[in-house]
Amino acid sequence: MSVVATVQSNLAVVETLESNVPATGATGRVVRHDQWGRSHELKASSTPAATKCAYFSAALSSGNGTIDLTQLPGTNGVTVSGNGLKVRAVHFYNPSANVVSVEAASEDGYALFGSDGKINVNPGCWYTAYLGDAAPAIGGTAKLLKLTGTGSQSLNCAFLLG
Repeated sequence: MSVVATVQSNLAVVETLESNVPATGATGRVVRHDQWGRSHELKASSTPAATKCAYFSAALSSGNGTIDLTQLPGTNGVTVSGNGLKVRAVHFYNPSANVVSVEAASEDGYALFGSDGKINVNPGCWYTAYLGDAAPAIGGTAKLLKLTGTGSQSLNCAFLLG
């Protein structure tokens, strides 16, 4: 398997100033904020390298779930192992009606968001992060993410590894 991924982040806002702004006509009152967006292409030959991906929906049961980064569900039923690799980018989308929290598991936990890090993905919302080379290596004692929610929910997940 080879991968080429484009990780993007941008918040573009068009702001229309009030009509009482001196020395501006109707067309001159528009300010576009869009210069801080970022885009980065990752592949096997990039720095950092990206060599594997996994896209799946993680199911929670009784409000709990686990993602094992050494046994991710891959395309066509193939198991994707992140063992020895790092998470380069991650995307979570919550299609459920309640919040889903993502954090390192208490045993063999993977500190995706730092040692005490945790994110809450609200219903209908998403979280995307480009981590570059900053995430820890995945291995035997650093491989599990804990999901917490309510009842039988799901969280759509995308991982880029390298």
